[in-house]
Formats: sequence, C-alpha cells, structure tokens
Amino acid sequence: MIPLETKDITKKYKKKVAVNEVTISLEEHKIYGLLGRNGAGKTTLLNLLAGQITSSSGSISIFGENVFENSKAMQNICFVRVKEEAHFSYKVKDIFKMCSMFYKNWDGKYAEELANKFQLNMKVKYHKLSHGMQTVVGIIQGLASRAPITIFDEPTTGLDAAHRELFYSLLLEDYGEYPRTIILSTHLVEEVTHVIEDVIIIKEGRLVVQSLVEDLLQQVQIISGQKDKVDEFLIDKKVLNREVYGNKGIAVIWEELSNEDYDSIEKLGLVVDGITLQKLFIHITGGEVK
Repeated sequence: MIPLETKDITKKYKKKVAVNEVTISLEEHKIYGLLGRNGAGKTTLLNLLAGQITSSSGSISIFGENVFENSKAMQNICFVRVKEEAHFSYKVKDIFKMCSMFYKNWDGKYAEELANKFQLNMKVKYHKLSHGMQTVVGIIQGLASRAPITIFDEPTTGLDAAHRELFYSLLLEDYGEYPRTIILSTHLVEEVTHVIEDVIIIKEGRLVVQSLVEDLLQQVQIISGQKDKVDEFLIDKKVLNREVYGNKGIAVIWEELSNEDYDSIEKLGLVVDGITLQKLFIHITGGEVK
C-alpha cells in the first residue's frame, strides 16, 4: 500500500494560492527531499500532508486513509516543525512522555540516548532552551517516534555544524535499522544531497519535479565552449540557463544526450559536465538559495 498520496491538492488563502494542484505519491522505505525557495509553499504542503490544515480542494491519503481528522492516519505520521508552540510550557522529559502515549512505535530508551548525544537537558522547560536545543527536541521526537511517515521541516535550524552532521549521521543509521518513509524539507540543498534518494521540488506552490536524485542529475548537462558553437548545439534543446563570458558560452540543458548529440559535441569542440543538485535547484527555481 502507498504510504502517502495526494491528488490535485490545493490550498488557498483568500486570493493567494499557497499550494496549487500538487499530485505526489511517496513509496515505503525511502528518504525524500522536499526542496523549494522561501515562500514556495513547502511548509503549507507539509501541514496539509500531516493533517494540520484542511485543503481547499484535492485529496490526501495515508495508507489509504483520509488524513484530516483521522486518528488512525495520524498515528502513522510524526511531523516535526521548526518551533512547536504546544511544547512551550513543558519540560523536555514530559514532552517525550506525551510522545510515548501518541506514537505506537516510540522508543523511550533511544530518546534518552539521543538526548545524551546532543547534550540535551531533559529537565529544562522547552521555552527556556536555546533555538538549537529546541530543534534537537524535534529531531529526537522524529527519530524516536519510529513513525512509518516521519516529516522534518527545516530540521537543522539553529544547529551548529557538528550537530547538523550528527543529525544526518543518526538519521541514516536509524533509517538503516528501522526503514520508513522520511521527508526532509529544507533550503540547504547541499547538506541533504548525500542523504535523500528522491527529490520533490516545488516553485510558487506548484510541483516542478519528483524524481530519483540520480535519474534527475543524469538528465541535466552543462555544455560549454565557443559561444557560436554552443548556440548551434542548443537548437531544439530544453535550456534551463545560458550565460556568455566574452567568446565563451555555458548552458544548462535538461535532457539526456543521445549518441548523435555526443558526436555533435565532439565535432563542435564542446565540453560536457555534470551538475550538482544545488546548482540544478537554483536553475529550476530561478534564483539564489536563501
């Protein structure tokens, strides 16, 4: 059974369309990256997936169950947000106690181990923690929940480099032992490239890409060489970006190259290079990562 599926999901706020007819299907035991610039609709989409808000139209199902106001579906999801206001007045240990009552797969011993690794004081109230330690509470909640669908929204906000690296290491380690469907929503593309298997990119509320990372990167090429030769090669090609530096041209194209294309590249004296996920993200979304 498909863990999570949406069909033409849309969310409107008065005249603004935050999420626009998004259709996605997520498989079991896979780590997905949800990427988009600030304001692209990532958090709204996650709130829809987790049943935190209702959609204006379309449908969402969790293991075949309607997600909204459905306790059975909700037990299969752990949604970790940047800052959880519902936690503010509780001590960390009490937050984890509540988690143990809600998540059927909750591992309290593992939560304590994680708290020790992150040097988190479980006797302190949530609102008295630093921003980074509040993030750690969410990380522990997500990992120790062992929920079949675990969603992290900007999971490394406020963390230093060492703790960010620790999070990704622990995530992969625990995923290896307890496979599940994980969604990482972030604008720090370079950080998650080695972690995610599939990528979902949204722009202005619309789905632009859902693909295996490896397949996507194989479909995009950087072509460089003499400007007029590059221009000649680009005829009938899907060009994502094109730049000119004096007599040199550089273009990013989105299509797999045929044997004939490689013959043309050789004859024209051009160079073909691969692209990183971060650079591709910038070209697809049309701006610098912020």
